Amino acid sequence: MNRSSATVATRATAENCQRTANGGVTLWASDREVRLELAATRHIRYATVHPSGYVLDRTNPALRDAADGRPILAVVDRQVYNLYKNDLQSYLANETNLCGILPVDGSEHAKTWRAVQRICEEAIRVQLPRDGLILAVGGGVALDVAGFAASIFRRGVPYVRIPTSLIGMVDVGVGVKQGINAGGKKSIIGAFYPAMLNINDPTFLATLPERHISGGMAEIIKMALVRDVQLFEELECRASELVCRRFQNNPDAGNILVRAEQLMMEELQPNLFELELQRLPDFGHSFSPAIEAASRWSINHGEAVALDMLISTAVSVVKGLCEQHVLDRLWNLLFSARLPTSHPVCKPRLLFDSLRGMRAHRAGNLNLVAPTSVGCATFLQEITVGEISSAATLLWGGEIVNAGITRRPRWDTSAVRTVATRRVRSSPRTLPDTPIRRIA
Repeated sequence: MNRSSATVATRATAENCQRTANGGVTLWASDREVRLELAATRHIRYATVHPSGYVLDRTNPALRDAADGRPILAVVDRQVYNLYKNDLQSYLANETNLCGILPVDGSEHAKTWRAVQRICEEAIRVQLPRDGLILAVGGGVALDVAGFAASIFRRGVPYVRIPTSLIGMVDVGVGVKQGINAGGKKSIIGAFYPAMLNINDPTFLATLPERHISGGMAEIIKMALVRDVQLFEELECRASELVCRRFQNNPDAGNILVRAEQLMMEELQPNLFELELQRLPDFGHSFSPAIEAASRWSINHGEAVALDMLISTAVSVVKGLCEQHVLDRLWNLLFSARLPTSHPVCKPRLLFDSLRGMRAHRAGNLNLVAPTSVGCATFLQEITVGEISSAATLLWGGEIVNAGITRRPRWDTSAVRTVATRRVRSSPRTLPDTPIRRIA
């Protein structure tokens, strides 16, 4: 403490309490203590770009300009590396300052501490400096482990993402969360760490298995149902074609991708570090972690999100918050996108029990996103196992037979409609427990 600060502290003690500030540092002095407080803000700015043309074409400047001469360690999903090895090596070796390429396992089982440690050890081996750059190329798992490694290596090095999966482009690739699985919990360990740039090139989707295109469609449908009537209606018309063509040779495909990304970024921007835990992007993400785990990861993330959206919307119908035609439209859209509409692991007790963990993740509140109409949603704080059972019956064999809602105070949304097993939905799209099969 310098002389002037010491004088302030002495005077403050005599006068009981005084405060002085110098920029972002404040000194509080009282008879009880002397306290120094520091306040600082961090400016966050990042971009998602859609380059005109194949990003690994050596004439395309997008990645070269982003790297800007920095030393690069490329972390690449092994399957992507096998498919694009020649293009990737040619571009990075000739257009960037490449230190090394590290292929990694892109499966959910590999989203671990060991994977992150291996990336950090490789960064040490190639002597990646503080101003070096980790480039992640691959699906959501590869992006997550590389992003988390970037957040902790040298306490943070720059990071660029090239998602090669649809879910990576419209979900992982527009946010700031990096995470790994541990203790049987999905993405329980992680960091908020924005990439400096995300390069979304739909060219990669041409070689993606159809099942993973469908999984990415779930994240697009998610944002459309809670935010955008027009996008939802467009998906109702085009989902099947988009999946079949893998977003290739379709003039509307790029606009749909950009709109989905924009909706997500608009929701993230005012709450980037999740200080507010009521989040519309969490639609489809309350039951889905338990569904994935119960299936022993035979259900992929997008498929679990689809099942969660159906269950959450059915709960909203059972509670009288949403009309059944919204649930029917969602069910038909998911079916059109070749997503599952049922699975044996979706048992009411398992789903209900999973909400305890979700409350812990959301600071004691449930905050379950429940659609009220296409383009609108609310948040539920209380759900009973009976309501989940009624929702399951409605989804897989029942219909609403009592359209009336019990009178309750306006703040109480716990009213339950009665359900009877009068109608069976035709041709539910199911996924087996194991082995997993591709949805045709």
